[in-house]
Amino acid sequence: MRRKKVISLLLVIVFVVLIILPVYSVNQSTNIGTSYSTMLSRAEAIVNYEWTPSTRINTWNKNLYNGKTYFEAGETVKGIPYTLFTWELGFDSLLSLEQYSEKASSNYSIEKYCNSVSANRVGPAYGNCCATFVSEVFGGNFMNGSNPRYDGVGAIERSSYSTVYKNVKAESVQPGDALSCTSGAHIVWVADITESNITLYESTPPISTKTVLNLAENVDSNGYLVYDGNTYNIVTKSNEIIRDDLNTLSNVLSDTPLPIKAYTVSTEKTIVYDSVNGNAKTNKIYSTDLCFIDAIFDNGWCHVNFPLDSGGLEHGYVETSVFFNSSSQLETVKSNAAVTVYSREDLTDAIGTTGISDEFNVVQETSDKLQIIYPLLAGGYKLGWINKDEINNEKELHTLNSMCPFKSYPCNSAEKFICYNSDLTTSPGNIYSTDYCTIEQIYADGWCRVVCPWSDGNDKVVYTQISNFVYEPEAERESFTAIDYINLYSTKYLENQIYRIYPDDLCYSMGTVDSATQVFMPMTNEDYYVLGWINSSEIPDTSEEPDNPVPTPVSKIYIEDITINSDEEFSLNLNIENNPGFCYLKIRFDYNKDIFEFLGAENGDASSESFSFSDGALLWDSDNNAEIDGLLAKLKFKVKENAETGDYPINLSFVECFDYNENDVTFNVSGCTVKIQDIIYGDANGDGEVNGKDLVRLRKHLLTVDETTGVSDVEISFGADATGDGVVNGKDLVRLRKYLLNYNETTGESSVVLGPNN
Repeated sequence: MRRKKVISLLLVIVFVVLIILPVYSVNQSTNIGTSYSTMLSRAEAIVNYEWTPSTRINTWNKNLYNGKTYFEAGETVKGIPYTLFTWELGFDSLLSLEQYSEKASSNYSIEKYCNSVSANRVGPAYGNCCATFVSEVFGGNFMNGSNPRYDGVGAIERSSYSTVYKNVKAESVQPGDALSCTSGAHIVWVADITESNITLYESTPPISTKTVLNLAENVDSNGYLVYDGNTYNIVTKSNEIIRDDLNTLSNVLSDTPLPIKAYTVSTEKTIVYDSVNGNAKTNKIYSTDLCFIDAIFDNGWCHVNFPLDSGGLEHGYVETSVFFNSSSQLETVKSNAAVTVYSREDLTDAIGTTGISDEFNVVQETSDKLQIIYPLLAGGYKLGWINKDEINNEKELHTLNSMCPFKSYPCNSAEKFICYNSDLTTSPGNIYSTDYCTIEQIYADGWCRVVCPWSDGNDKVVYTQISNFVYEPEAERESFTAIDYINLYSTKYLENQIYRIYPDDLCYSMGTVDSATQVFMPMTNEDYYVLGWINSSEIPDTSEEPDNPVPTPVSKIYIEDITINSDEEFSLNLNIENNPGFCYLKIRFDYNKDIFEFLGAENGDASSESFSFSDGALLWDSDNNAEIDGLLAKLKFKVKENAETGDYPINLSFVECFDYNENDVTFNVSGCTVKIQDIIYGDANGDGEVNGKDLVRLRKHLLTVDETTGVSDVEISFGADATGDGVVNGKDLVRLRKYLLNYNETTGESSVVLGPNN
């Protein structure tokens, strides 16, 4: 087996969410981390926030505030008000502190049926409910969308940012916990707990507040906290708090891949401890338990979650050797095939499969088996055992002049080829003569890895013999440089032209069959190569080539990319460069007819006057050669109604061309991309409005633009083209100034129109 480089320990990945609450006694002083301190400051900010209503606002359900059932206009209120109106208003009324500060002065009362409590209620339009309050204290991670809010306690408990524990007694509640009642109707945040008192922050009618309870008076016979007639025994713990707690135990190994799903190495029951080197817990890990390792420490211990027969998870600490030897020198291996993974070294209980090309880490090795940690598609990793014999040794790469990847059609158009999986078992489907494939790797044993189009519309990675693509893969390759234009075809029968070899292109002759030679050559300005066939007679005779041949400039016909508005007509300039002279030329153009409507074409000044066109073809015919560069033609289009914004190609294809002496003339043609977007003409700064800011931005741009490079330090949007003529210059500044001078703020209109064709 070929091995990649050795690494000191596993891969890096994000921290896990499934961490279970450590047990603390009431008298134990908790190590308060920065996460708790930040949460406390958020809670303080909410309960102490001062705001002044501009109108009288009824309190929620007429609960008393300073002896009144309303917040009086002009009187300062301390604490965000309580509300439960959400769906009834048609907008988010449960707000974060930052959002509420923008709504406080404009808050108002409503009286309406409230879906969440099934009754007619009165109260503020904006405010907090208990769940929104805890969400905000936890840092907003539990909130939805761009306007954060929560309607219920359950949403916090289901969040991936927290972990929930049931049946928690008061003695195990910790500062930083959110504590909800058994019914799930209310949730509070715990700021402090001592032998005698517990301090709660909450949003409860009529305002968010801080409450201190005497534990002796508020703990029932089962040890659960009782508050306002409800039993509070459900803890929701922010994972930030848990992380702070774990980090105090020992140094967490930062290069550990987490979380890891794992079975124990041994089939015996495993004792779990409440802390590192701590007391044994009642519940144990059994051989059938799939566990979750979420923290590994440098002292040889790990934190693990394991399932209970009664349902749910338990947590604790065990030595890492229960699962694997964390001090092993791990090696990263890449699989060539799908490999079955088993729970233990006996390879009897399959627990998954590593995919083709998956990288995994070898933890330990026996004579015929490997313990590995491999990635899961759903995230995280899994620990298991595989049979060494199932892993194909990485084939030694045999590169084609070190030029990979390359694109190719199969050699023989009359055949289809069976393709294989990486383990050389037959893969469903075939490679056909019309499949334009990419050869990614070539192996010394005559095989190759290839990506081909598949019947489902996607590409598929398969394996086949390289001889299916390269006619004589072991032949001595001869290089040559083209001195003329040569057509490149997909097959040895010289069918289906796929590319054109240009003067000075470096090519490799791969072998000859009949009158055709297979040629391997680089794609211009691309990162791959192409394999095709040419007429053998077109290989140049280099025996009398001059020592320093003068390169022939490439003749080009091209269209430049353009950005347009979604509802306008536009023109594309067809340009000619390095024109060798022609009297007859035919070019085709192709476009999405569902998006664009072709309106016509105009001849340019670089061609003869004998010009004709149709929807899809352009043709020039004259008795004299056209020999100058410049504008060859102007194509006019219109964007169809309801066309979606996006990038759309306008493709060009060369058909044929001759000069007056009936010599073949060839042009390299390239189309363009038309970008459709909603342009607000005159909007130079891209903020969606046209005002004086755009005039300032445009003037700065014009003052600093370099006329040679067209570059300026001042960025402008496409809307800076106020005239819509495709060029940003002083005309746009004049048009924009006229528009603003004649703009009527009352009607929102100007007598000067921005954009093209005005």
